[in-house]
Amino acid sequence: MNQNETANFIKHQKPGVITLTIEGGSFHTLPKETFQLTDLERLNLPYNQMQHLPPEIGQLTWLDLIDLRCNQLRALPPEIGQLSRLDFLNLSDNQLTELPKEIGRLKRLTFLNVCENQLTELPKEIGQLSRLELFHLGNNQLTRLPPTIGQLAKLDILNLSNNQLTKLPPEIGQLKELSILDLSANPLVNDSRQRDIITTWLPDCRIIWGH
Repeated sequence: MNQNETANFIKHQKPGVITLTIEGGSFHTLPKETFQLTDLERLNLPYNQMQHLPPEIGQLTWLDLIDLRCNQLRALPPEIGQLSRLDFLNLSDNQLTELPKEIGRLKRLTFLNVCENQLTELPKEIGQLSRLELFHLGNNQLTRLPPTIGQLAKLDILNLSNNQLTKLPPEIGQLKELSILDLSANPLVNDSRQRDIITTWLPDCRIIWGH
């Protein structure tokens, strides 16, 4: 590490929380020293140049928060599914083209942000995230959603803005806790029939269609 990077490489103990922050550096991957921090609970790595996560990320099983926004990640290793305590995962503004099916093993996840990537579809295992409350998928290339999206029983906010969706699966109507659904800047907003169908499925949800 150079001097500036060292200044931003911070491991500190808060009451009950051990956090590692590497922000605004030039890291392309995690420093190997990271995997010695087996009691690490929060990993903040925004605004770097990370292109991949090593499989060893699965060793950090105490993690409950990962912030990897504004990097250059193209894929996630399957070992991400070993982080069974993870509650918060921010992967926005990367170059992800898919999510691994193992993401469905993150049973405690309540917040997932994958906005501003290059996703074209979601794995069916996404429906296994039974505690998920906030799901941000805006600014991708999604053309469809898996029917298992309807299994996200606790979902409160679903952001699907700026994708390529022409319709939604009927199972979206199973999301009884959904309070906000953002569908702006999708082809379906110009289809009056689709708008009527979705409104019927989600009568108590605020649906954002755009301007």
